[in-house]
Amino acid sequence: MQENNEIDFTIGRSDFGITVYVPWNCSNNCKFCTSKQYYSTIKSDFESVKKQLKVVRKSLIKIVTFTGGEPSADVEKLKELVKMVDNKTVYINTTLPAKNAEEFIEFVNNTPCIKSTEKNPIILATKLMSLPEVPIHGPVHHFLVPATILTCYNNIYGNKKDLEKQLEEAAKRASIVPGAMCAMCGACGAALGIGSATSILKEIGPLSTTTWGKVIKITSSCLTKIGELDGPRCCKRDTYLAILEGTKKLKQLLDIDLPTTTPHCKFHDKNFQCKKSACPFWEKGNR
Repeated sequence: MQENNEIDFTIGRSDFGITVYVPWNCSNNCKFCTSKQYYSTIKSDFESVKKQLKVVRKSLIKIVTFTGGEPSADVEKLKELVKMVDNKTVYINTTLPAKNAEEFIEFVNNTPCIKSTEKNPIILATKLMSLPEVPIHGPVHHFLVPATILTCYNNIYGNKKDLEKQLEEAAKRASIVPGAMCAMCGACGAALGIGSATSILKEIGPLSTTTWGKVIKITSSCLTKIGELDGPRCCKRDTYLAILEGTKKLKQLLDIDLPTTTPHCKFHDKNFQCKKSACPFWEKGNR
């Protein structure tokens, strides 16, 4: 069902879901964007999208995903659209939940990291990925991974007073890693997040000697593990893979022991490109 190219309906396994292209463009000019060509031909307006969402609200549609463009480019209008389908599961495809490092840090301070006492990075990562601010995919995972490692490390070995500054540094580093880095440069941001956390914890710089090689080995091992499963990308899966491989290598190379457990994916029904049984975190009982 389509009208003026405003709403695309997609079937994702047992759930009906739709993707709503917001009727305003984006000025970010991200090189990895796949929607610019679409927006050069789109003919829609705010009122017509609202009209269609009234129909969606009464339908059997379960999931509504807002994308763009950049949905957060007009927050007030976005709030109005989201409110119209507040009886559905709503996702927003956006860039980082902030436009710069300072706003990104504010997002960090609203997550459980600072106050968390969790020592298992898999458990903490799952909690963070379950936050409503975190989309199913996106560059926020490039920060989420090092934030998880840094938090759990400090809960075991460190001083919580160090954590806030470490998270600020991790946020700054993550803000320069673009979305779709995996496909564009062959380097998944989740794996780079493990490298970032390692670098911050051990204060590794370009002139470091023995630790310089170790952070590269840790990161490359994470990339290899992620690449073994092939695409399409899944930021949840790749986050888990990076953490599991990263903690293994941190123990081997730097004697940093962070406990982990086997993840059981809770996000599969929100990812229309889920690899299902080909994913190591898929369970037989999953839909």
